[in-house]
Amino acid sequence: MPGAIDGKFTVKSCGKAHAWCAECRPAQAAAQRKPKPPRKEHDKPCRNCGRCDTCLGLAAPEGMKVCRDCRETKSLKAFARRNDTGGYRNQCMQCRNKGMSAAGCEGCGKSFVRHSADRTHCAACRPTVTKPCARCGKHFIGSMEQRRYCSSECREATLTEQRREAHRKVRLAALQAYGGEAPACVCCGEAMFQFLALDHINGGGHAQRKETGGGGFYNWLRRHSYPAGFQVLCHNCNFGRQINGGTCPHKEE
Repeated sequence: MPGAIDGKFTVKSCGKAHAWCAECRPAQAAAQRKPKPPRKEHDKPCRNCGRCDTCLGLAAPEGMKVCRDCRETKSLKAFARRNDTGGYRNQCMQCRNKGMSAAGCEGCGKSFVRHSADRTHCAACRPTVTKPCARCGKHFIGSMEQRRYCSSECREATLTEQRREAHRKVRLAALQAYGGEAPACVCCGEAMFQFLALDHINGGGHAQRKETGGGGFYNWLRRHSYPAGFQVLCHNCNFGRQINGGTCPHKEE
């Protein structure tokens, strides 16, 4: 056995060459053995729990069950199954549906079960509810309360505007962090927001874009508390530095 030859392990009482095992040191093995996970509540055998049918004196013949509300012994078909354990619920379906009341539809006269006393029409005769689109104002049938737009085009157009506005705010915060409240190009003085950009003073912009993924550059600056090494330039001066060996052509005039 590898290890026994070079003296790392010795032959124990069990006849094997190793450090120790459960056969040699049962107390140490029992202390390091992971405890078994606790059994789920519905898997535990009853030990006078005070909650099951046996403890409550509601035992029923096989295929039958006693309802906790009406205390009637009914067939298992009268009880709904639980989704978690697969067993049967403690209330029969008749007692569970006490809060529902039958009513006649004012439109077609058909009986239907309603949860609210204010409901007067069945699902087929219920009047359609229209509401205006949050973007274009066109009225549409709102099948769900959370729906705000009449079409996917209006929704996508709104989301696109929200993304652009969020990007504009992050970009403006970065420019103000390096250029003050009214950022401007440090070379030519251009102050129009659309023309401004951030320049790497010591170069390395390509490597930075590969690290941040390009569009995440301003978020990267915010997460790192706007580190030093950047300046505000307009796109003209920024590109001029790139093609002129790191010096803006304005400074050579």
